[in-house]
Parts: sequence; C-alpha cells; structure tokens
Amino acid sequence: MCSIYDRLTDIDAPLLERVATDTTTKRDGSAMSAEVVRRRRTTLAAVLRSAVRRGLVEANPLDR
Repeated sequence: MCSIYDRLTDIDAPLLERVATDTTTKRDGSAMSAEVVRRRRTTLAAVLRSAVRRGLVEANPLDR
C-alpha cells in the first residue's frame, strides 16, 4: 500500500506544471483570474514549505 509520504517524493517540476494548469484553468478552457492563480500558487507553496520543514521532502520544487 502506498502512503501519501511515499508519493511526496514523486513531486517534480513537470507534475507541478500539470497541477498549475489544472487548477488555474476553468472547465471551458479559459484562464482563471490572476488573483485566483496567485492564491492557489501561494497555497501550494505553503504546503510544500511545510513538507520541507517536516522533513517529508528534501526541497520545495517551486523554489527551483
């Protein structure tokens, strides 16, 4: 059984690009507002910083 901790090591730049695209594009294919994009990226960055502090990942891929 794969735990969430095992999957954290799978985070890389291409995956983050896919997440960014999926979470900032509306269902009709148009872009969300810049404010929504900024808030979502800020949230993702905070989650990854927390994972680094907890030792769950070595580095925050968004910092690269």
